[in-house]
Amino acid sequence: METLDSQPPSSVNPSPEAVAKQGQDGPTDEQIAFHANLIYENEGRQAGHDKEYWERAERELRESIKMKKIQAGCVDAVGNPACKS
Repeated sequence: METLDSQPPSSVNPSPEAVAKQGQDGPTDEQIAFHANLIYENEGRQAGHDKEYWERAERELRESIKMKKIQAGCVDAVGNPACKS
């Protein structure tokens, strides 16, 4: 049985280097679905909040990807390309 602290597959939570190499601008549907399910579980499995959980998951993952790109040196703090090739 999977617990809330289970680690997602690397495709769902890529390293900063992987994000930078992929040039990924946003999360995949698989990543959003995984994260939205974690939110659902953490919120006590409340039905009827699918859209809210999906949008929250997408927003949180976009911010995470942005931070990973900044850490990897591929964008500056406002999102301008800055990759070191």
